[in-house]
Amino acid sequence: MTAKLLVVDDEPRTAELTAELLRRAGYVVDVAVSGADALARARLSPPDLMLLDYEMPDMDAPEVLLARVRGALRDRATTQRVVVRGRLRVDVLRGEAWLGDRALKLERRPLLMLQLLASRTGEVVTRAELLESVWGSSYAGFDHSVEQAVHEVRRALQEPGWIETVRGIGYRFVTAD
Repeated sequence: MTAKLLVVDDEPRTAELTAELLRRAGYVVDVAVSGADALARARLSPPDLMLLDYEMPDMDAPEVLLARVRGALRDRATTQRVVVRGRLRVDVLRGEAWLGDRALKLERRPLLMLQLLASRTGEVVTRAELLESVWGSSYAGFDHSVEQAVHEVRRALQEPGWIETVRGIGYRFVTAD
C-alpha cells in the first residue's frame, strides 16, 4: 500500500520541490499552500502523513504537528499486537484484517480504527478518542472522517452487528459471534 502524503507550505515553490522529491521516492503526494486548503484536502481525502510548515500564517501548525507526533507515537505503541475477536483478526503491523478466511480490504485509518475498537470490545469509544488516536487530531472538522471510516469498516465486514453506533457519543465494538 503506497502512503499518501500531504505537503503544507505557504511558499508554493518550496511545497512543490518537497512534493516532487517525495513523488520520485514513490509516494502519492498532494500539496496545500494554506492551512484552510490543508484542512479541506484532509477532510476530503485524509493523508497517511502530513508534512507541515510550522509557520503558516493562517493556522497554528506547531499545535497540529505536535498532535500528529503524539498520535503517531501512540499508534506505534498500540499496534504492537494482533487483536483477535471471534472470527475477526486485525494485524495493523502487517496492514491486514481477516474475517474468518476472508481478507478485508481496508485503508490504513479504517484498519487502525477497527483495531482500536476491537481492542476495547464492549466499551464506548468517543469520536474525539478516535480522532486523536487514529488521525492524531481532535479538530471537530474531522468528524465526517470518523463516520466515513466506520462506514468503510462496516462495508468490508459485510455483516451487521460488529460496530454499534452510540448516538451522540461514538461507537462500540461487539463481537458478532
